[in-house]
Amino acid sequence: MKSARLVNQRRIIYVRLGPDGLRALVRGDNDIYIVFYNPEKGMLKCTCPAGMRGKLCKHALAVKTYVDTMYTRTRMYVDQPKPPSSALSVSRIHHA
Repeated sequence: MKSARLVNQRRIIYVRLGPDGLRALVRGDNDIYIVFYNPEKGMLKCTCPAGMRGKLCKHALAVKTYVDTMYTRTRMYVDQPKPPSSALSVSRIHHA
């Protein structure tokens, strides 16, 4: 899949969250394209030639894959169970 290759080759060079969703820069074969992604509004657009014709391109799919993967990893980290409080306590030894 071409979009997975873009993610694996680290061609997504910038991702920024703004008031209208995410904006990302993706290095294509010949140029750098801007991808706009707002999952709440169902928007996924790219400035590449295919994207400008209204097609869902590999750049847009790469950003969606990247963002969805990062979200999943973050949720897995945040949802990890906390250690019991006894594991964090330190016993004190008093000498008389």
